[in-house]
Amino acid sequence: MVVKITTNLYLEIRLRNHLIEGSYLRTSGPEYITFEDLYQKLLPYIERNGDVRIDLGELDLSGYDGEVIKVYRTLREKVPFGNTVTYGELGKLTGKHPRFVAYCMRINRFPVIIPCHRVLSKNGLGGFSYGLDLKERLLCFEKGEV
Repeated sequence: MVVKITTNLYLEIRLRNHLIEGSYLRTSGPEYITFEDLYQKLLPYIERNGDVRIDLGELDLSGYDGEVIKVYRTLREKVPFGNTVTYGELGKLTGKHPRFVAYCMRINRFPVIIPCHRVLSKNGLGGFSYGLDLKERLLCFEKGEV
C-alpha cells in the first residue's frame, strides 16, 4: 500500500499475512528512507540540540522559484536553532524586500525544516500560516521554555 503525503513524498507500507512487514518513506524515485532514518534526521530538533538534518535538496521544492529558495537557504544558514531574525534583517541578508521575505514565509510548505517561525516582525511575532499559537510554542520550545 502506498500513500501520497506531499507532491514528492510517499509512505509505503508492506504487509505480509495482514501484518506490517515494513514501512518506508520514499520520493517518486527509487530511493527509500526508513522511519528510523527520518527519526535520526529529526532527532537534533526533538532533543533541542539543533536543526533537523534534512537538506533543501531532499525536499520537493517544485513551484518555488530560485529567489524563494535563496531566502529559505539563507534562513537555514544564518538563523540557527533558538535564534530569530526580523523580516527586514533577513531581507538585508538576501537583498530582498521584507514583504518578499514575508511572502516566502507564508508559502513555506515545510515548517521546522525551513524554520519560518523564526522570522519575526520588527514589532512582534508577525504572521504564521499555521497559527500564531504554534509559532509561539515553537519559539518557546527552541528557547527551552516548554
